[in-house]
Amino acid sequence: MQTIVEKKKEDLIKLCILGNSLSQYEFYDKYSPLLFSISLRFAKNSSDAEDILQEAFIKIFRYLKDFRSEGSIEGWMRRIVVTTSYNFYKRKSLINNEVEPEH
Repeated sequence: MQTIVEKKKEDLIKLCILGNSLSQYEFYDKYSPLLFSISLRFAKNSSDAEDILQEAFIKIFRYLKDFRSEGSIEGWMRRIVVTTSYNFYKRKSLINNEVEPEH
């Protein structure tokens, strides 16, 4: 039996998948503090953490339709933030290694 909170969360996810911008804003507003704190743990500074969070939410909204509800939505999103953090610095180090210093 679903609780009212679980039902509301499920309805919010469905509306986000349908592209309802108010629901997406509510979703972002609800989960961004949690996900930002996670991105801060992996980031070297708050600016990078904000970039990581932004990239993560783009992926979350893009792949939300693929979430299978087998675990918690929070756990699924945490994994996206961690992976995004890893890829952010991997990409950043590749860019920095390709730039030749001026003589």
